[in-house]
Amino acid sequence: MAELNELIENLANWRTGGGDWADGSSLRDGAITRLKEIGPDAVPVLVTRLQQLLDDRADYLARFTAAEAEFDAWRVDYVGDQPTGLLELRGYRDPYELRQGLVEALHALGDERAAPVLVAALRDQACVANAARALRDIRAADPVDALMDGLVITDRNGTMTNEIAAVAIEYGVTPRQVIARFDVEETEQGRVNLLELLADLAAEREVPATAFLAAVDDDIEEVRWAVTRGLTHVAASPETEATLLVMALDQESSVRWRAISALRQIRGSGTSVWDYHNSPLTEDLVREAFLLQDERVDGRIRARLADLRDPIPVVRALHSLAADGASRAGAALLSGTALFRLMLTDETAEAAKAAFDTVATPADVTRFEEFRSAQPKPQPKRRRWFRRR
Repeated sequence: MAELNELIENLANWRTGGGDWADGSSLRDGAITRLKEIGPDAVPVLVTRLQQLLDDRADYLARFTAAEAEFDAWRVDYVGDQPTGLLELRGYRDPYELRQGLVEALHALGDERAAPVLVAALRDQACVANAARALRDIRAADPVDALMDGLVITDRNGTMTNEIAAVAIEYGVTPRQVIARFDVEETEQGRVNLLELLADLAAEREVPATAFLAAVDDDIEEVRWAVTRGLTHVAASPETEATLLVMALDQESSVRWRAISALRQIRGSGTSVWDYHNSPLTEDLVREAFLLQDERVDGRIRARLADLRDPIPVVRALHSLAADGASRAGAALLSGTALFRLMLTDETAEAAKAAFDTVATPADVTRFEEFRSAQPKPQPKRRRWFRRR
């Protein structure tokens, strides 16, 4: 037993280096090798120790949350003595490396008796990625809820979140389960990770488009990224194409180019949803979006006219529509002062002036002249005089 306890403590040390570890191994590596030699007899001890550490961590977090709430309540009016709960917890050191080492050791041993504690480890932020990897080889009864719990507490970093999502899919997570969890999830990180999981799931099996359409206007930019990716995997329809056209006018450029790439991909004119350089907003796309008669489009077009780095596709689309008799297009061009500013900017003046001349009334001309006269006059450069010494 003494040897086993020493091996368990060595699991905390994953670092490699010179000296005794000149071969590139670590104390953890050596401990796992020896534990595999000991075999199944080591499993119950490792399981018990890991569960104890998980329970200790959960207890600490509960005490920290309570102490923090107590301090916040005291800070409102400073009545009575300052609570000492947070001070009492100040010396706590989280043995997360030992928990990680125990998960790795149980994975290496491959014993199904470890499955329940590995499922519990999915809810531990330090262990979730390693526990998910272990559960690919050590089958558990139903870890899907725990996998989603682990996913929402994991920083989105590409590798770990993708691996956790892949394991959830292997265990048969359903669109219904992911959508239900997404609907109640409050954290930004959790909502992003869950909708990315749903997009991954859509690449594997049938997912209703409504699941993504409901998140088109989500406040979180990365959630809208996941929407564009998910829509490339659902059955193509006029509704999904219309949605991507609306998203092509999103306030965030990162969403716009993803939506345009996704639209081209489902239409067969693009190869990758991440093809940024092949996905500029074009006059044809603006025109097509405008003709949707979608209530969200007009406001987005006005916003793109005002703040898009290259507003000319918007100007030209509205110009051609107005020339064809679309009064809404003319109204969009003349709303606010965006077109006026473009007329006074050298790079955009020609296209903006042509559009203005097509739709402007005498009152609009007067308004433009008032706008121009109100602009600050450029100040002449002052000559610097230097006294010769």
